[in-house]
Amino acid sequence: MKKELLNIENIRINDGGFPLFKRFYLRIFKGESHGIVFDNAFEKKAAIRFMQGELAPTSGSIYFENKGLMLE
Repeated sequence: MKKELLNIENIRINDGGFPLFKRFYLRIFKGESHGIVFDNAFEKKAAIRFMQGELAPTSGSIYFENKGLMLE
C-alpha cells in the first residue's frame, strides 16, 4: 500500500471576489511524480500561486501525511 503524502480536496480560491478555482483536487503518494495540466494559463498561474502560498483557499481541506492543515 502506497503512503499518501499530500491530499488536497475541494479547494476553492477567490481573488478579489472572482473565483479562480471552484474545485481543485490533488493526491500525491510517496515515490510518484506528477504533472499538472490546466485548460488555460490563467488557471495554471493561480495553481502555482496557491502552491507557493500567495493565494489562500476560501474553503477545502489539505492533508500532509494524513494530518489536516486546513479544515472546511
